[in-house]
Amino acid sequence: TAEYLISPEIMLKWKQKFFDPIINAYVKNHIDHKIKSILINSAWYVISKPGDYNPCHTHTEYVHGNYHLSCVGYLQIPKMISTTNAKEHNDFSGQTEFIEGSENMFNNNSYRVMPEVRDWILFPNSLSHVVYPYNCIEKNNERISFSFNSTIIFDNDKLSN
Repeated sequence: TAEYLISPEIMLKWKQKFFDPIINAYVKNHIDHKIKSILINSAWYVISKPGDYNPCHTHTEYVHGNYHLSCVGYLQIPKMISTTNAKEHNDFSGQTEFIEGSENMFNNNSYRVMPEVRDWILFPNSLSHVVYPYNCIEKNNERISFSFNSTIIFDNDKLSN
């Protein structure tokens, strides 16, 4: 797996045209506060080869009284096949899994996504997640994804309508 930073100039272009509106919609659907500003703290893309994975992790933490969101998007997905030793009923090959809390008979603590090109997922940065390895027939086929971390600063004096 290789990670590369995305330049601030490129991220700023996408932030204004695409990410600001989706972050605003996400916040409006979850809490009733007006956003003062949205900052993109870091942005990068990842090129993965068959067998690569990203172990369970979170992104930056809640700091300075601001709320943080992360995003992952998928730019290129190779035609995948199951990993060699995956169990048929539990084959997570190539999926991204988000994990929160503990599982019991009343609660499923995870959500798995089989990514497709142009999918993007916005989520709280404290949400644990893992990217499972994938296999494909052509061993050099790459999966390319992008990610960013953002800080939301609220206008504490005003509630949204």
